Amino acid sequence: MDPSALDLLICSTCGIQYNVTSGLESCKICDDPRQYVPPSGQSWTTLRSLQASPNEYQNTFTTDPDNPNLISIQTTPKLAIGQRAFLCRSDHGNVLWDCITYLADETIQRVNSLGGIHTIVISHPHYFSTSIQWAEAFNADLYISAEDEGWLGNRGDGSKLKLWEGNRLYISDHPAEQRDEMADFVAIKTGGHFPGSSVLWWKSTKKLLIADTILVVPSGLYRVNRLPGTVSYTFMWSYPNFIPLPPDDVHGIWKAIKDIDFEDTHGAFTGHEIKGNSKAMVLESAKIIVKASGYLEHPIFLE
Repeated sequence: MDPSALDLLICSTCGIQYNVTSGLESCKICDDPRQYVPPSGQSWTTLRSLQASPNEYQNTFTTDPDNPNLISIQTTPKLAIGQRAFLCRSDHGNVLWDCITYLADETIQRVNSLGGIHTIVISHPHYFSTSIQWAEAFNADLYISAEDEGWLGNRGDGSKLKLWEGNRLYISDHPAEQRDEMADFVAIKTGGHFPGSSVLWWKSTKKLLIADTILVVPSGLYRVNRLPGTVSYTFMWSYPNFIPLPPDDVHGIWKAIKDIDFEDTHGAFTGHEIKGNSKAMVLESAKIIVKASGYLEHPIFLE
């Protein structure tokens, strides 16, 4: 890791890194109505401070019990938002879905022992974190949605950053003429939470990595004798401030993924796994939420 990156400012609340070492009064992510500034006010940290912290931060690696090639990476104790990243191991190059703020030599060594990282894809700005440092540490391309470019805090020298446009990003080392068909990883832009919010479809495993573009809710984790009207997922513009998405945006998320085949979903936070029949449950939840919003004749009910 570039030693100069250790002193770049990081927002203590959301974990995004800025390309300055001083002089920032506010975090544009936390000032946005989707996020928040805590009652104690804006505060900053750095990777150097985190690495030396008495909290003794470390990144834990947890292998999915049903797929040894899906590994979540999460910082303990909780840091900033507390999301996890997913390392998806593949013969065609490992993909890191989303990112976390804490990065130290131990993590770099562990990831390299697992095959390194070929490509990083970030679902939305709340998880931009120190992703440029991860990209540089692993010599990986870093993809973010072009619609969300304005939320970047640190571009590095620009050589790793890739702004992707359109509705789908096919991640593959196959020749361009075969990429769409052969790609096993497809980032799908759904919008909603942010204009460029995305999910990652791992085609061969029938898994959809959903971040909080689609959020697993507690009632989705127990599936015995579920009563009608029980949701498994929710869709929000702001999660910490409980601002829902408009029904048309909820429908837009469904339309973006309705043609793909997936069984399992893996969300941004520990325990946010729903395995089996997830696609039907996403649509069911979307309809329940739109109906509860008072829209009884919305086009989503024709799906």
